[in-house]
Amino acid sequence: MGNEQSVSASSSNGSGVSTSLSFLAGKRDSSLTNKRSGPVVVVKSGIDSLPTPADDQILKRFVEIPKFFPILRSALNQAGLRDPPDVTLKLSPRPILKFAYRLQDHLSQCAVTVVSEQDALTSVIRNVDYALSSIISKLNERKKRFDRLSGELASAREIQAQMMNVRFLLEDVVPCVETLNEILPLEQRLPPLNLDRVLERTPAISSTESSPDPGAVSRAVRFAGALATTAITSNLHIEPVEEFTVIDKPSSIPQRRS
Repeated sequence: MGNEQSVSASSSNGSGVSTSLSFLAGKRDSSLTNKRSGPVVVVKSGIDSLPTPADDQILKRFVEIPKFFPILRSALNQAGLRDPPDVTLKLSPRPILKFAYRLQDHLSQCAVTVVSEQDALTSVIRNVDYALSSIISKLNERKKRFDRLSGELASAREIQAQMMNVRFLLEDVVPCVETLNEILPLEQRLPPLNLDRVLERTPAISSTESSPDPGAVSRAVRFAGALATTAITSNLHIEPVEEFTVIDKPSSIPQRRS
């Protein structure tokens, strides 16, 4: 479409140059003719003149502001400034004194609060120390008690072990004693040894009519010799627990104490 317009425009102008090119060529020709024909016209100079501070309106307003000093001119620490003689009459110490009194009152209230809180904290610390000391003493007492109980338990275990050894010895001794009792004559025999509660076993039934076994007799003799040897070597003396009186029938048999 643009080509068609340019072609139509060129055909309408009646020459081979387009309208845009002809316009630029006309402007260039006119500028060349103006430069050649007329004098040089300067629109604006390249160097601007610097403004002076005296002509600045803002600075003029700052200069017009009057100089002012504080009430106590000596506070500026300048050599030429001194306080006027009537400055003490212009200043009243009452507001400062009132402020000092208020500050003193506030600090005193804070001090009272701090002291009360310190006293409360001291009492709490004292109570905590007392509670801790009581707890520690109770723990020490319980520790001593548990140590004593553990010692008693250890001694009880030792006693239990000794009782078990005694029980095993009795279990070995009772059959030999029963066999030895069967070896004795009828008039010298002792009543049967009943240790059911100790050994948890039924006593052996002695037969008065049966003849003694030679093997049992030999075992009883060996056991009696071993007991005698042990009694002599260890000097062990066993006292009787109870004294029994056995009366046998017929009455012609004399009484014998065991």
